[in-house]
Amino acid sequence: MPEELYKRLKVAAAAHHRSINGEAIFCMERVLKDMPLDPDDRLMHIRKLRKSTEKSSINEEEINTLKVWGRAGSSHD
Repeated sequence: MPEELYKRLKVAAAAHHRSINGEAIFCMERVLKDMPLDPDDRLMHIRKLRKSTEKSSINEEEINTLKVWGRAGSSHD
């Protein structure tokens, strides 16, 4: 484990009153808990998402306009 990562883990463990091992497990569980394990389930989810966006009426020009608007930050009205 890189030294810097270990130091950050140690600080987080102390802040949460956990052992370093306990903090590492907590962090991994938090990140990995919602990740689908089955590739077929993941593919099914991706296909559902794709299907739900098929009928979108937004076109490329509108997307580019929104990108510019978003990049302008708070200067847009």
